[in-house]
Amino acid sequence: MKILTKYPLLFLLILTGCTTSNNQKSLENNDIDPSIVERKSSETIVIQDKCNKSTINNYLTNGWSIETTETKQIPCKWKKVKARPKCNPKTDKGCMITVPASYGNLTIYKLKREVQSMN
Repeated sequence: MKILTKYPLLFLLILTGCTTSNNQKSLENNDIDPSIVERKSSETIVIQDKCNKSTINNYLTNGWSIETTETKQIPCKWKKVKARPKCNPKTDKGCMITVPASYGNLTIYKLKREVQSMN
């Protein structure tokens, strides 16, 4: 009796037991012909287009569709300039710094395609 008062949750867990065996039997008894079942799944990929250098036309012609698009501005080309107006690049070691020369867009495409498989 002391065990019941000290550990009531343990006692309830033992009394309830598991009833998963009945659920598994009901799932196995489905009368579905497996030769007719058609399964559909989807594939997703992420493609990045930096500074408009690549295209996704090949993916679109192969059955992919655009799910989401995200665009960010990034530097495309870089150039070296003087850090200070009076520095001499030949004698001063830290005279030249690299800065963006031109900006472009980074476009991130999330593509999705439906894949059908027969089982």
